[in-house]
Amino acid sequence: MRPTNLARAAGELFNERAGLKSIAVPYKRTVEAMNDLSSGFIDFVWTNATFALGLARQGKLRVLAVTTQNHSSLDPSIPTLQESGVGNFHLEAWWGAWFRARTPQPIVDKVAAWLNQILNDPNTRQFFTTAVPSEPFPGTPASLVAYLKDDIPRWAEAYRLSKIEPQ
Repeated sequence: MRPTNLARAAGELFNERAGLKSIAVPYKRTVEAMNDLSSGFIDFVWTNATFALGLARQGKLRVLAVTTQNHSSLDPSIPTLQESGVGNFHLEAWWGAWFRARTPQPIVDKVAAWLNQILNDPNTRQFFTTAVPSEPFPGTPASLVAYLKDDIPRWAEAYRLSKIEPQ
């Protein structure tokens, strides 16, 4: 899945929720979109907060809201889209560790414990607080499955609205 697909999906969900019609402009790289935004060639961009906040702090753009359910640790003063009046909007990117279906449980448990140790380390938490727009959420394979059962339908709706073909 390309990052531009994530932005396009978020944009189409926003159009549907806000009752707007905007035109998606595809970019190969985020930096190109950000340059066009800061130069005034396009009106807005859906992007990762890491890219946007640097330009916002330089006064080159204004961050309006985050797509997540909670405020970003990078700048808690930025409202969520729901707080800004766009109801039922909650999308966020996430990472998970995956194994083949027949991986022995002791290996899964050992790697899960190792990853949780890393994610709970104060240096890792500090990195997430200052460098990426999300909070680490250590857990178990079962907690990841529960999260996915809740999150996949949100992304499925966004992708259905954006008419992005499965890859």
